[in-house]
Amino acid sequence: MKLYIEDNELIPAIIVQDDATAAPTGYTETSDIALVAEHGEANINEKLKGFRDKSSVRSKLKTLIYTKMQIAAPADVEDQAKFDLLTAAEKSIACHWFLVGKESFQLEVINDDKYWTQEAGEYRRWTMESRGKRLNRMESIVFRRLQSVSDAKQVLSDMNQIAKDTVLDFNDITKALNTKIKVKKLTSMYVEGMESLEDDGVVGLKDYINSTVGTPFENNGFRGLTYTFRTGYTAGSVADELIEIMEGTW
Repeated sequence: MKLYIEDNELIPAIIVQDDATAAPTGYTETSDIALVAEHGEANINEKLKGFRDKSSVRSKLKTLIYTKMQIAAPADVEDQAKFDLLTAAEKSIACHWFLVGKESFQLEVINDDKYWTQEAGEYRRWTMESRGKRLNRMESIVFRRLQSVSDAKQVLSDMNQIAKDTVLDFNDITKALNTKIKVKKLTSMYVEGMESLEDDGVVGLKDYINSTVGTPFENNGFRGLTYTFRTGYTAGSVADELIEIMEGTW
């Protein structure tokens, strides 16, 4: 996502475009954090690649804010000195988009615990909504790319299989159903924010799609499918499409 501002105008027009589109004549790209937050969310467009949901705006802001904070390691996000590299307005944006989560940072912006509890609930709601929309798109891609409808249904079933819990084996379903241990489907985990072993420490939907080495999907994931795909598509190319959607760049 790129934000362009009309040149030499008192009240300039603002255009949001995907990264691959050339800059429009008479406009200059801006990386101003406040402008991206304000106009990015206002211009979400389901037809615009890389900018189809609110999570896409957050990804853009994360890059800009973390660059200004000079984040080099995860721990840097909680460094007061780095947080102080932001202006007051940028601190507010960073907190409201939960790009920084340290309580003292939030209370520096608005000193109200109840307020931030409510904001956290709203943040969780729209992030799950974004991932739900992405999942719907992924499922439609499976149907459109596979030659056989029955094969597509099988793939969707595989995507919805019960995921490995930290104390369960994939095949230990009887044990799972006869205890209070909670199990979740790969798709449910994804919507709730758990994508992969690398990202979250739990085997997830991304591991199935990527046939990730070292996971139960190493030899039976999406990239290893032997089903017939429509002309011009392969298991690998479609897996790339699905990952692109998961990452919000579709």
